[in-house]
Amino acid sequence: MARSGFQTILIPIVVLIGVMGVAVLSEFKNQEGSVLDQDTAVIIVDDGDPDFHIRGARWSVMNEAGYGADYRFHQPTRYDISTEWFFVDVPAGTYDVIATWVPYSFLDYDVPYQIFLSGGKIGGARVDQRFGPIDITFQGTSWNVLDRVTIGTGEQIRVLVDEPGRTRMTADAVGLVRLAD
Repeated sequence: MARSGFQTILIPIVVLIGVMGVAVLSEFKNQEGSVLDQDTAVIIVDDGDPDFHIRGARWSVMNEAGYGADYRFHQPTRYDISTEWFFVDVPAGTYDVIATWVPYSFLDYDVPYQIFLSGGKIGGARVDQRFGPIDITFQGTSWNVLDRVTIGTGEQIRVLVDEPGRTRMTADAVGLVRLAD
């Protein structure tokens, strides 16, 4: 069921309704090439969506690569920075939290993605953005699995990267992959 602010993606047919991407997959493969169940749902928040927020100076929008053909790039500054992806009205269940970024050899090697539910921090992962994500491929983009979370009815998920301003990093998209109950 879609709400205002969601975009529904049926592979290979795309139907845009709004902001977050909900996909029924027919072409979602992991590194070994396995295809997930065709009824698996994916919700994506991209860096240009209203549910994505950045704080701090020296962020640039780059339009040559990344999920949705754009991403954010941060040049070092003396001020702290953060990026946040918000997921609201997500059906209760268990999800893999996935992230993608555009890699460059000069980026930070220890970018902390933290995952919060309504009640507080529940997980996360540190990623080396000098190298690209490799865990799974979805819609032609590579993604890393950050963590697995189980959410209840009415809970919201927030993924946060909170770093000192000296960090050189990219911010692109974060997603939720619904796992079979």
